[in-house]
Amino acid sequence: MEGSRLAAAEPVNTTQGHAIPPGTWRVISPHMSIGADQRNRIVAFGASGANSDSLQREKLAPNKRDPAVMARIASSDLQGYAGATVSIDAAFFEDGTCVGPDSTGAFATFKAHVDARRDLFEGIVAAQNKGMTSGQVFEYVSSVAVSSVTPDPSDRAASYNYFRKMYAQELINVRAKQGDEKALAFASSPLQKQWVNLRKQ
Repeated sequence: MEGSRLAAAEPVNTTQGHAIPPGTWRVISPHMSIGADQRNRIVAFGASGANSDSLQREKLAPNKRDPAVMARIASSDLQGYAGATVSIDAAFFEDGTCVGPDSTGAFATFKAHVDARRDLFEGIVAAQNKGMTSGQVFEYVSSVAVSSVTPDPSDRAASYNYFRKMYAQELINVRAKQGDEKALAFASSPLQKQWVNLRKQ
């Protein structure tokens, strides 16, 4: 996959999840995925093994950084299949463009994810600018963190509220470990960068 990064853009997490940076590769099997960097070093790994034995093997393999071992694990997962069909329902590029039929509603879910994080952080900064103390700000954040919401991929509002709660909980954890000042900086820092405009092609 070739491409380039947007200057000053909010960074994409390429060490977890399924992001594929330019010039790199990722192998995906029914129970695991392996990613490598431009030097062909294994830098990302994800597993959802169907049984404890395969999951344990998958967990141990990346620690050895042995592509041959992981290739054998991936191929063994496929031995019970007569054939396979691979299709891409939706793919996001770093400029925010989403392509594909998106029959699963991935675009709406991902947009709710991004909007919830940005809106929460913008609300915190706005509260500070109005003169609210850190205690008052975190009283609000705490109320979001304990709100009763259930994720529902078919309901954008429910997804948005769930992700907002998730980020509020993350911020509360940062505060507990590093204090008010660093927690507030954790919220304001991403807003100093350009946020990608998500759009469907």
